[in-house]
Amino acid sequence: MLSKTRWILLFIVFSILGCSLVLPVFNKKSGYDLLVKSFDKSIDSTVSSLNDWVIDNNTVYVDNSQVFASATPHTINGDGDVVFEFSSKVYSGNVDFCWGFNQQVMKPTNIWIWKNYTHENFTLGFEEDWGCITLYNVTDYENLGIENYDDYSVCLGTRNNSFLFNVSYQIFDEMEDLWVNTSCVYAFSSYNVDGDDYIICGNYNKSVKIWDNQTYWDWKPWNVQYNHIKYNYQNMTDWYITSSINIEQSILYKCKIHIKQLKIQLGDINSKYWFAFKPSSETLSQAITNGHLYYLDPWYDSNWQYRKEITVSSKIEGYQTMLNISKGADTTFNCSNHCNTNFSDIRFTNSSGDGLIPYWIESYIENGADSYAHIWINNLYNESTLYMYYGNSGASDSSSGSDTFIFYEDFNSISEWNHNTDTHFSLSDGIMTAVQDANWGYIYYDLGSSMQTKIKARVLADVMTNNGMISITNCLNTLSVWDWNPTSSIEMDFYDRLIDASTACLRIANKDDSATSGELVVLRVEEGLDDDVWYRALMCYPLDGYVYNDTTNALMESGNDSPGTFTNPRYIYIQTRNYATTGYTVKFDWLFVGKHTSGTEPVFVFDSEEIASNPVYKPVINFAGSLSSMGGPEKLPLT
Repeated sequence: MLSKTRWILLFIVFSILGCSLVLPVFNKKSGYDLLVKSFDKSIDSTVSSLNDWVIDNNTVYVDNSQVFASATPHTINGDGDVVFEFSSKVYSGNVDFCWGFNQQVMKPTNIWIWKNYTHENFTLGFEEDWGCITLYNVTDYENLGIENYDDYSVCLGTRNNSFLFNVSYQIFDEMEDLWVNTSCVYAFSSYNVDGDDYIICGNYNKSVKIWDNQTYWDWKPWNVQYNHIKYNYQNMTDWYITSSINIEQSILYKCKIHIKQLKIQLGDINSKYWFAFKPSSETLSQAITNGHLYYLDPWYDSNWQYRKEITVSSKIEGYQTMLNISKGADTTFNCSNHCNTNFSDIRFTNSSGDGLIPYWIESYIENGADSYAHIWINNLYNESTLYMYYGNSGASDSSSGSDTFIFYEDFNSISEWNHNTDTHFSLSDGIMTAVQDANWGYIYYDLGSSMQTKIKARVLADVMTNNGMISITNCLNTLSVWDWNPTSSIEMDFYDRLIDASTACLRIANKDDSATSGELVVLRVEEGLDDDVWYRALMCYPLDGYVYNDTTNALMESGNDSPGTFTNPRYIYIQTRNYATTGYTVKFDWLFVGKHTSGTEPVFVFDSEEIASNPVYKPVINFAGSLSSMGGPEKLPLT
């Protein structure tokens, strides 16, 4: 079957300023001192703006003041050869060439270098020599005269002999194990007789190789070995590395690699690889950790056909923000009708495209072009520019609550929680059921430090009453002293209902004034909502929040209030209150805790759509540290 591999060339760009690297504006890392001190200090240290990549027929290349690099073809189907050309215009030394693949079924095999070398060449010819043979059991012979040499088909011997005889004799047939009569014309100059055997000697023509070696440019097998490493970096899982390749400044290097599909697959295989460089003195993991793996990847993955640039203002590092993204509806955030209706192909990256950003799909509705999803993303890199990729019909959902939030619970296990009883809580198929009885029951999780937080959960109660609650608090204490209904003496300071009393769903509360100090934020399942209906409820501290009907996605209640004198919470409690009527249950599907701010929330703005079939090849560089230049005897001087 055909496999389709989009060859996205990766390259290094560098310049020298004294003994420091000058990095392009795309890089977010600071420069490192050069490890190699033998650089030409006279090289212009100004980093010019990098040219866009150019696609010329089936070649993709970049050519600027620091580097020339190209790959031909940029796309292959099934097995095929790819030619790489590279020249460092300011730099020399030992590097490792690295090919990283995101598919185990693809690997590089043969490798050739383009060089001017001597090719051995010969033709088959003849030269005259002296020799003897024995003719066995001679029965007859006739003298033909050497002067008549050209009149006969001579079996052996040249005209430069004295005699020409037609001889009848025998040869031994080893297959039949017997002697067979034969005859042939021989030219010779002397002979000896041994019974019926004749030994004739003379001049004869022997076959020889006539050498005519030629020197010209051609592909020559390159005597280098691949070191195969399993290492997952930016979805590249299988790496093939050629070590300690010495390169020289201003030398054009040209190699050809055969890419092999290892096993037959049903249907097309869309795979991608990286062509990269690193210092020979570092392992792959060290080079990645130190920021010394040099590559360019202008498009997140060739399987993703579209992307949109996202501008973030008022950014906060590691802050979780929910985006309401539609497939094609005319909304603030949409996929221009090019994403899957279940949003499984949505991906987010940092500005350089070399780092995936964690995201989690809270919910989605499939309805053709009107499909939409609530997606939380974590601005892990604290960047003002992000990318959203989409347009891959075969992509699987890779959303992860654990990677996105400070804390995420899917209730497949509650082993990370502390609890006072095992009788109130049970798990089944990712749902935790809390059962109320006459005793307090709770589990709690320690966030590790106090912080401004938002907590959200998907909950259902069989009877909407004051039987279950989710709490975040800064006080670790026995829950029996917590009171959801503080005395009137502290109600004005610490008890503010987020929603009016008649439909109370979310409450902010302090524990009873008679207990030790500490405040509590309570998300209550209570009166005012329907029984046996899933709700998604959000509570933020400082105080605002909302409740949505999970089935209809309708907003039930929302509100905000002043924070009073609460302090930032640290502990998450899920509790059942001691209540005279027993047997009521509350179910929990998921729960997360994220960052919250009392200041300005981050604002996201989407740009227009970019298309991979007509890509903007922006040179996005992951570059820091130093490398020596590249080269060796396998080189083609630039002209």
